[in-house]
Amino acid sequence: MTVEKTNRIRSEFLNYLENGWLGEKDFYDSTACSARNEETARQFFKDVYAYAFEGGEEPNVRDY
Repeated sequence: MTVEKTNRIRSEFLNYLENGWLGEKDFYDSTACSARNEETARQFFKDVYAYAFEGGEEPNVRDY
């Protein structure tokens, strides 16, 4: 993947996080699991972002 494409994906993902556009339905669509609630679903996507772009730890779906 090119740096340009990576930056574009990162920017789009961050935009979704900042606008609260990722929630429980998206969690289910992404994992085939149900989140405990909307807040934990949003935290999952924040953690995925941190893992993908900031060197964070890999999220474990069972924690959400």
